[in-house]
Amino acid sequence: MADRRRFPWRGGAIAGALICAGAIAALAGAVVTGAGYTTFDDILGGCLDSPNGVDCNHYTAKKLVYVSGGPANAGLGNGSYFFAVLTPGSQNGGFLDGAPGNLSDTTVGGTAGDLGSGDLMANRTFTVSGHQIVTYNGTHPGGFSPNGRFILGMAPFDDTDNPGNTYIMAICIVGATKPSDCKFDAFHVESPAPPPPPPPPNNPPPPGNPPPPGNPPPPGTPPGTPPGTPPGATTTTPGAPAPTVSIAGTVTPAVARPALLGLRKRGPANATAGALITYTIKVTNRSRVIARSVRLRDPIPAGLSLPSRSFTGVGGPVLVRGALIWNLGNMAPGSSKTVRVRLQIAVSGSRTIRNVAIATAANAPSVRSTALTRIKALKPAAVPAVTG
Repeated sequence: MADRRRFPWRGGAIAGALICAGAIAALAGAVVTGAGYTTFDDILGGCLDSPNGVDCNHYTAKKLVYVSGGPANAGLGNGSYFFAVLTPGSQNGGFLDGAPGNLSDTTVGGTAGDLGSGDLMANRTFTVSGHQIVTYNGTHPGGFSPNGRFILGMAPFDDTDNPGNTYIMAICIVGATKPSDCKFDAFHVESPAPPPPPPPPNNPPPPGNPPPPGNPPPPGTPPGTPPGTPPGATTTTPGAPAPTVSIAGTVTPAVARPALLGLRKRGPANATAGALITYTIKVTNRSRVIARSVRLRDPIPAGLSLPSRSFTGVGGPVLVRGALIWNLGNMAPGSSKTVRVRLQIAVSGSRTIRNVAIATAANAPSVRSTALTRIKALKPAAVPAVTG
């Protein structure tokens, strides 16, 4: 929070209008409890002032700004929320779609730089439980902060009109109508680098004045010898690599080895329509290096549904666009982590369900594993004969 002192928006009326997440954890009369804040994805990075991902306020690019459900013990209360990016001073109503100062919506105007290139509030709506985001069905990118919490990317949003390149994050309960229905936090984004200068113009000689041909090289001159080179002089052909010199005792820098993941998903080979079935997914680091930021994704296929409290194991998953996602963190060489998922068969007829899990890491290629389950239809109950 101390870094905010250098931002120009701290002066004047804007400072009075700004409500920071850390400063209103217990705002009197507020509808929203707890606090949310801006953070960053532990693989993508981009934060310049918070290595642990808690309340990052200074970014290298807009696409690297993410929102979190808040700290583990004082985050947002359970419920449905939406986020929006505002210009400083727009907290009094700017969080609503179409309002002046809202940089996340599809309405053009209000402030300079607001081109309406965002999206609808419904695409920025998520569910919080246990002080963290647990469900999201929109198109914004998801990730995990360095402290292991699921987060959502806030881009796309338009450019601020603030001269210090400062923005305001708003997290509001669904149905919000007043500032106390929201939490606010400020963040700063570095100005993009200017485009490179155009290449110098290619000025060909005027028509009718071709370049002088010069004197032809003496007989026996090797091809590619620059004009004017004395006979017998040593030359280097243009484009040839410079010779390298090996010095005894020098150390060649080691090339980082990628990690290698193993993935195995198991489920019942046969099941009956309507039954609950359990899948076991095991991720293993099969390499001799640490697998960094390992994530497991398990899309729920058609024909299966997710009952409540149906998953156990390492970490709590989040449900994003119909897939369960676990953040398994860093995995030591040879280590394994296992999760179990209970799903309910939601079809009545006979069919085969193909269930695929995908594991990824920051320094390893993705791997997949598939479990096939043959579903048998329920036999209709026998109808007792009726005799007269």
